[in-house]
Amino acid sequence: MESKKPDLIFLQETHSSKEREAQWKKRMETKFENFWLTVAGKQIKLDYINIILGILDQRSNLLNYFIILGKLYLWNCRKNKQVPLFLPFEDVVKRKYEIEKLIASQSILNLKYFQAK
Repeated sequence: MESKKPDLIFLQETHSSKEREAQWKKRMETKFENFWLTVAGKQIKLDYINIILGILDQRSNLLNYFIILGKLYLWNCRKNKQVPLFLPFEDVVKRKYEIEKLIASQSILNLKYFQAK
């Protein structure tokens, strides 16, 4: 379980804040890569281009969706002046997954209903 201690206090204006932010980004990338390995069973290596542009192949839609959720989560943290932690991001992904699963099951039921008519 992840502690509530912030990974980075990036709002401080100190000489080492850029260095701390770089360390924080690396830790978050590693946590995300490990998270993806758990979810998809595939090893990935994220870099700046992948995060900015997404992964440009047909099999990476879910990964790109998670990257977008991560960007939105980071933006919300900055907007609310909160230090981003990975555990709350995982909660966001789990909630989105449950919502998408519910939408998909309703779509399948609706499709079966209309096909039966």
